Amino acid sequence: MRAILFNWAIIQSFVLGTSVLMRRSTKANNFLALLFLLSSLKLGIQYLMRFTVWKDIMPHVVFVPDIIDLIEPVLILFYLNTIIGRTVSDRSFRLLIPAILVSVGLSSFVVFTPDYSFFSYIGTPLHLSVLAGILMFKTFLLIKIYHLFRDYADMVSNKKQKDLLVLWPKMLVYITAITVPLFILIFAYHAVIVPQLGPQPSEPFRIILEQIYIIVNGGTILLAGFHLMKNPAILKEQIIQKEKPEKVSEEVDENIQKLHRLIEEEKVHLDHNLSEKLLAEKLEIQAYLLSRLLNDHLGMTFRQFVNEKRIGFAKELLRKPENHDLTIFAVAVDSGFNSESVFYVNFKKYTGMTPTQFKKECIKQHKLSKEAVLKN
Repeated sequence: MRAILFNWAIIQSFVLGTSVLMRRSTKANNFLALLFLLSSLKLGIQYLMRFTVWKDIMPHVVFVPDIIDLIEPVLILFYLNTIIGRTVSDRSFRLLIPAILVSVGLSSFVVFTPDYSFFSYIGTPLHLSVLAGILMFKTFLLIKIYHLFRDYADMVSNKKQKDLLVLWPKMLVYITAITVPLFILIFAYHAVIVPQLGPQPSEPFRIILEQIYIIVNGGTILLAGFHLMKNPAILKEQIIQKEKPEKVSEEVDENIQKLHRLIEEEKVHLDHNLSEKLLAEKLEIQAYLLSRLLNDHLGMTFRQFVNEKRIGFAKELLRKPENHDLTIFAVAVDSGFNSESVFYVNFKKYTGMTPTQFKKECIKQHKLSKEAVLKN
C-alpha cells in the first residue's frame, strides 16, 4: 500500500509540474513547476531507497531528498513574492546558500568515506544534524512566508475574489506549515526511537511514519492540483490582479479620479504631515468615506496607499542621473518620509531591494546606457 501511495504521489507531482510549465512560461509558473518537479524527484529517490535494491546499489544519492527539503520552502517564498507583485531580488537567492553548503558538505562526506553505504549516513549524528538544520530552516521560512501572506491578505477586501486572491496563497502557507511537525516526527524517530528501541523493534514506528509522510505529501500535492484545475486563471498571470468592483457609482469614480489628480498634479503624498483627515479634506469628503474608498475600491489602507505612492516617487527620483549624488536620507525626505529608517523598511517592502541597492542598480544601468551611446 505504501509503495502504491509513493508511486501515486510521484506521478501526480511530475504531471502537475510539467502541466504548469506547459500552460504559460512566467517567472511565477517556473518557480511553481520547479517546486512540483523537485517534489517528484524527492519522492522518487525515497521510493527507490525504501522499496528497491537502490539502497545497496546507489546509496550515494540518499541525501538528495534532504537538499530538496531545504529548497522547497524557498521556492514557495519566491513564488508568493512573484504572484503578489514583489521582486525576487538577487539577494533573495541567498536563501539557497544552506542547500548549497549542505550539498557540498554531504557530497564530500560520500566521496571521502571508505566503504560508504546507506547506513553510513542514515541515523548517524551527521544525519541528525542535517535534519535539525532542515527543521530550523523550514521554521524560519515559514515565519517569513506567513508574514508575507498576512501583508498581502490585509490588502484584499473584495470578498467575491477571496477564493482566487487569498485561498491559494493561504494553501501554500499551510503546505509549508504542515512540513514542520512532520519533520519533528522524522527527527524524533531517528534521534529518540531508534536509539532507544533498536532498528528491529522500532520497525512498526518506521512504517507508521512512512504512511504519515506519504499521505501528507500526496494529499498536499493533490489539493494543490485540484485548486489549480479549479482556478486556471492562477497560471495565466504572473501577478494575480485585483479587479475593481463590478459597479462603481459616479460619485466614487469621481473621488478616485480626484484622488489620483491630487497625487499626480499636486503631489500631496510628499507632504510629511499628510494624514487621512487632511487628505479627506482635500477631497472634500469625510475621513470615514476616504477610508472606505481606499479599502473597498483600491484594496489598501491609507498608510499603504500613501507609502506606495511615496516609494514610487522615490524610485523615479533615484533613476534620474542628476540625483545620483543625493543621500538616501535626502531621497527619503523628498519622498515624504520623516525618517530614513521608515523609508528603508517601506522601500524594501515594496521593491524587494534596499534604497542603496536600487540606487547602485540605477547608476550601473546609467553607465551601461552611456557606454552604449558612446560606442554608437
